[in-house]
Amino acid sequence: MTDNITDEAIIDKAQELHDKAYDKAVYERDEANGVHANQNNPEVLIFNDGPTDDEIREKLSWVVDRFRETLKPFPRDFDPLIDKIKAIEAAFGQEEDSFGDPDLGMIETSANYMAQWEGALSTNFNEKFLGPMPIIAANHGKLASYLRDHAEKMKSIYESGRQDALNIAEKGVEAIDAINDSNGKDLMIALAVLIAAGTLAGPALGVASAPLAVQLANAAVIAGSVLGGPFVEKGEEVPLGGDTVEEVMNNVRDALDASAKRIFEEEGYLLDALKKSEEEVFPQTSGNTDDHTALLPQQPKVFTATGEELTAGLVQFGSEDGTDGGGGDRGSYVGDDPPDNFEGSVFVPPEKKTATG
Repeated sequence: MTDNITDEAIIDKAQELHDKAYDKAVYERDEANGVHANQNNPEVLIFNDGPTDDEIREKLSWVVDRFRETLKPFPRDFDPLIDKIKAIEAAFGQEEDSFGDPDLGMIETSANYMAQWEGALSTNFNEKFLGPMPIIAANHGKLASYLRDHAEKMKSIYESGRQDALNIAEKGVEAIDAINDSNGKDLMIALAVLIAAGTLAGPALGVASAPLAVQLANAAVIAGSVLGGPFVEKGEEVPLGGDTVEEVMNNVRDALDASAKRIFEEEGYLLDALKKSEEEVFPQTSGNTDDHTALLPQQPKVFTATGEELTAGLVQFGSEDGTDGGGGDRGSYVGDDPPDNFEGSVFVPPEKKTATG
């Protein structure tokens, strides 16, 4: 689905439709009054109570304004949002053509540093915080992909609405031209506008409406559903041809209404899916952190640890000590129970003096 249909293209064609309809309506009225058959014999003209020029203009006054309603939202207004979400995807390594954020590599580095620290706090920090982080980070990237897919689908909905509007205006002009044509009846059959069909049915909508775990697991299915191409070509067919200007313009109005109805339904599908996603995401990113979720790690016990708990079992090392705390003459172990293979110095903190000691 292209997004290069401008406001001017739609309004210009709508104005052309209005002008042709007006000219044809005036012609129909004059023909009914015998103007054309007796234009060289004015005295035999018989005028009835047909509409005046102003009345014809009034009956057609809705046309351009009705097409103007199809201009908003403008599809490209979604581009800044889509670009921002793509940046989030790239940061979490979820975009195929982008590098991930190098800072995420610090998770593994932190885990390596934690190898220099033993005890319950270290185990808790590694298993409950650092361990789930790569999966949690990937889930954030997948969630961003899921939200981008929705934004791109919404953009596609409004692109298709513009295409509908332009098609209806163009076919409407043809239908006006075909009135009283010698092949009019045949043309009436061909003059049907094809309203764009939706993209949100079937598996794609099913995944979009699924629980978050399913959404994240099927991110590739969602992203690959329809984003690679235009809306499906076959949709509701609305006839535009008619024997009179009034019939044609009523059909034009019906076609615009059919397109608006389809857009409204698809907007509803997407908004319902996003609402369901919000209901799934919110509990996983708020409240207590006693355990990790798909989107949030558990708060490690080190966050609330005392100073003594933090120094217990800690291996300290300098730049010349290697990375295991076991080499050089500056490596030290804080605590009274160093590992069996520790070769550095051991520092046992003195016992705290009591008020009476």
